[in-house]
Amino acid sequence: MSGPDEIGKTVAALVSRLPTGAARLLYGELAGAGETNGKLAVVRRALVERINASRQQHGRRLFTQLFEPFMTADMEMLRPGFSSLGVLHAVDMGAVWTQAAAGPLAKLAAEIEAKMPALVAEHPLDLVLALPEIQGLQEQARRGALEWLSGDAARLHKVLAALNSWRAAELRRMGVDFTPRALTTEDLITIRGVLTHGAALRSIANSVLAGSGSAGVMVELAASFALHPLQSLTTPEARMALFMVPLSLMHRRRAYRAVVPFLLDGSPTVQARILEALDSHFGRTCARIGQEGGALAGAGHPIKGPLAATTLRRLTLGEELGHLDAILGIYEEFEILDDPRLGAQARDYMDLMVKAVERNLYPALVDRCIAAGRTIERALPDQDALEWALGLCVRWRAVIGRVMHWGSGHTNFKEQVLEHAKASFQQALSDPRAVSPSDRLAQAVRMLQISKPLGGGAESWITLLDKGLVRTVTDRLRQEDPLRDGERDLAAALMVLVRDELRRTRHWKDTGLVALDELAVAAGL
Repeated sequence: MSGPDEIGKTVAALVSRLPTGAARLLYGELAGAGETNGKLAVVRRALVERINASRQQHGRRLFTQLFEPFMTADMEMLRPGFSSLGVLHAVDMGAVWTQAAAGPLAKLAAEIEAKMPALVAEHPLDLVLALPEIQGLQEQARRGALEWLSGDAARLHKVLAALNSWRAAELRRMGVDFTPRALTTEDLITIRGVLTHGAALRSIANSVLAGSGSAGVMVELAASFALHPLQSLTTPEARMALFMVPLSLMHRRRAYRAVVPFLLDGSPTVQARILEALDSHFGRTCARIGQEGGALAGAGHPIKGPLAATTLRRLTLGEELGHLDAILGIYEEFEILDDPRLGAQARDYMDLMVKAVERNLYPALVDRCIAAGRTIERALPDQDALEWALGLCVRWRAVIGRVMHWGSGHTNFKEQVLEHAKASFQQALSDPRAVSPSDRLAQAVRMLQISKPLGGGAESWITLLDKGLVRTVTDRLRQEDPLRDGERDLAAALMVLVRDELRRTRHWKDTGLVALDELAVAAGL
């Protein structure tokens, strides 16, 4: 029989495979079970270890909780040029705690670190942070940090130097390829504002984030926000704390459409802050599309090859295109593109994005279309990625085409792809290298699939004068293997022409077309 140690090791190994969210749910179920035996206690402890595994810096977590739900973990929000005032990043708050804990809050930090380990060994960290005694320590940390971040210009200059030095070192340790935008006195005002007024705004901020997917809910919340008691305060800290409610929609969720009610109902200062943040996010989105498009094309690689359309890259480009569409929609509705400053910057962002796509992605996709036309007996390894990327380009051009009235090279790119695909389609049907009719027809289908995102298709390419197509479909129908979906669609399109021709020529019917029609009927076409 296994002893307690063996049981504990087995349970710990099994629980370690659970996602953190699942472990948290299971712990909640067991916590409500009342009295437990020894084995359930072992399971609970294993679940607590799993839940707390990524939260070893207890003092830092206690402090950064003060900035929920305004804080973001999006690393791009630290990048110079894409960051803006009103961004509260987990790295920034970690810098505040680390530097304060090493200085004026050293005694408090030591007390926190002495108390927390025993508590988190028995309970999830979130539950520990809600304990009254820990809440008291958190309040001491809040007041201490607020005092440390206040003072004259000379003192704050030293504080900022310490914070920025730590942040830069932390990003290097994390392997990030850029140095974060330096914090300024304006950022300290934002931090002090949340430390002072965050508790009063936390309820409506949580409601705003939770309701970001409903336009109707956001209208109601924006109206409630306009009447919030804090609106009567005029201190810089109170103003910045108020800005954090709509800004968190962008910085934390990238829920751009959700800020529209705040633009409609907000004061001129609120509108200015939102527009400033939108500008940074728009620049970030355009740059990311250009960068990811280049990575998709293998830009910078010494040799050309298949598209690098990883699952993550497809997801990223799809999401960024959605963000581009959302921000441009706001720009259209509020005529922001007519603004001398913001409109000019938006066009500069788009111009850089378009140049990146034209320089890297378009040529790579044309090259892959040419390569696809050369492979008769098999599909390219990135055939699916090629079709997806062509569709992405069409959607991208449709989005920017609403506001962009200068060339993007898209027309020329589209013509090249369709020209190569059509030529390869026609060649496949008579290519002597492909003896098998199934190979010839499959290649023709692949060329059609490449053309579809750009508006090509069988209807405009097939004709009864194309004897290679008629012969290929006839030979393919004589094979025992049933037609695949793409083959069936192409054969069906051809049969529309065939039957129209047979009806038109009742007395002088082409025997080859008659034979093809009989084969098609037998195949269920």
